[in-house]
Amino acid sequence: MADTYRGTIKRISRESGMGTIIRDDDGETVRLHFSHMVGATFKTLAPGDTVAFEVEMGRRGPEARKCLKIEE
Repeated sequence: MADTYRGTIKRISRESGMGTIIRDDDGETVRLHFSHMVGATFKTLAPGDTVAFEVEMGRRGPEARKCLKIEE
């Protein structure tokens, strides 16, 4: 089972369906594609939102998987 991380949405592009997350634990940037959202639609995300996600290495570095918006 993969580890789950928390982070903050840094940037979202609804046109490309891509975004970036800054991990809370180490400040690493993780890429997000809309197809890996769970529960909420990509359209509900905004910079500053908190998310929980798993990390998988993709072609261009770390990518978020099973990303869930955390309502605080």
